[in-house]
Amino acid sequence: NIKLEMYPPLNQTLSQEVVNTQDENGINRPVCSYVKPLRAGRLLDTPRQAARFVNVLGYERAPVIGGGGKQEQWCTLLAFLCRNKGDCEDHANLLCSLLLGYGLEAFVCVGTKAKGVPHAWVMTCGTDGTITFWESLTGHRYIHKPTNPDEPPVAEQPKPLYPYRTIGCVFNHQMFLG
Repeated sequence: NIKLEMYPPLNQTLSQEVVNTQDENGINRPVCSYVKPLRAGRLLDTPRQAARFVNVLGYERAPVIGGGGKQEQWCTLLAFLCRNKGDCEDHANLLCSLLLGYGLEAFVCVGTKAKGVPHAWVMTCGTDGTITFWESLTGHRYIHKPTNPDEPPVAEQPKPLYPYRTIGCVFNHQMFLG
């Protein structure tokens, strides 16, 4: 199952690199400012169509800013759409914004995939408690099936179908949880 990792541990303060990143103009911005509810109206009728739209935009790894640090550059929604390509964070920010526009409770997840590769994707929380992960680079959706860690396993737990391994933080336009 997916593991929640705290970056840094709870007894340490979050660094500015975790909650801020540089935009295409070199301005440090809070990560929450990259997400805002977007209503697509009749252009995209459903959340699944929104996921398909985001997934057809080109993928390009973000350049790393500066010599010593490992701070990535994220694009504002307008810059991403104008460039017609971006990194996984740009795709996730746009998809999250569109899903928020449909009234879904959506968050960008920043974490890792297999072998510790950094990645960003979207999570929605259904009114019935269902957690869905949306891969913005492919348009795929994955239902998260949580397990109760206090119950003894009745049988071997199935391996999750989604590629995500850890979550470092989640955020949207209203909150940052890390």
